[in-house]
Amino acid sequence: MHSSLRTVCALLLSLSLFTAVGCVAPPEENPPAPSGKPAMHSGKGQIQRKSLRHEGMRRDYYVHLPAEHTAKEQWPVMFLLHGAGGGTAKLPYDPAFSTYSCICVYPQGIDERWNDGRKENFKKKGDGYDPSYDDVGFMEKLIDRMVADYNVDPTRVYFAGMSNGGLMTLRLAKELSHRIAAIGVATATLTPHTAQKKPEHPVPMILINGTKDRITPYDGGKVMGNRGKLYSTDETIDFYLELNDCKGEPTVEDLPDTDRRDRTTSTKFSYGSRGKPPRVVLIRVKGGGHTWPGYRTGPPRPPPRETRSEAGNEIFLVFALAA
Repeated sequence: MHSSLRTVCALLLSLSLFTAVGCVAPPEENPPAPSGKPAMHSGKGQIQRKSLRHEGMRRDYYVHLPAEHTAKEQWPVMFLLHGAGGGTAKLPYDPAFSTYSCICVYPQGIDERWNDGRKENFKKKGDGYDPSYDDVGFMEKLIDRMVADYNVDPTRVYFAGMSNGGLMTLRLAKELSHRIAAIGVATATLTPHTAQKKPEHPVPMILINGTKDRITPYDGGKVMGNRGKLYSTDETIDFYLELNDCKGEPTVEDLPDTDRRDRTTSTKFSYGSRGKPPRVVLIRVKGGGHTWPGYRTGPPRPPPRETRSEAGNEIFLVFALAA
């Protein structure tokens, strides 16, 4: 992975120290390889294409196992959720994932979307997508499958996602807080659905948002295309500060500006309590748009379309937030 994604992984790990298209096809024990080469990193370890049955449908996902993986010891797992219309092929991948002792899982949304709770996300008719699809149940079943098949440690389950995947991650934090150690979210904030009720258990989080994002605005409002309402980034952070009992002023750090051509800068705000490690982290990408910092992902977005900074790597701080 690029350095920004690497940073996120490291952060997620440190947090823990302290606390599919064609889904209606019939099940297959050994599904055929997808047409075209999967857009996954090919570093050390192995990538497996898997599927399970949920609500009578086949749901696909990929699993990346570190080279040193054995069933004799328990492993942490990171689920990475793609954005709408992107699928797993549009997520940022990198061989550097192999440097982290965790299993990575890439689930595939039905029609490349997630049911994140917004009814407006399903306005388009005739595309086969039903807003009643139970993606929360799918994820919980997938957690159980990973625990059973790969000896995943059920206390070290992490989720991260971008855009629609980030919105879905926030929904999972609300409804599966008893199963999730920490989350990482990019280009997304709380919605009225995810903010209406606090999770039953504290869920540490890292949030990475760009101030010039026109699709999911930093200051809240409406998702581009009138696809639902959003809370602001500050309101989302305040929600998680209260949830995680974080008090006092944050530690502020300007991240290295590794490429000034993109005209963006990133600042990290780390919130803890009473001298404890941070439980909530905000990466504010000044001038950043609807992208994962450090990566060119998916089709061109409204400008600014790309941030080449290291900020995206901070998502892995989620491992450290679960103290």
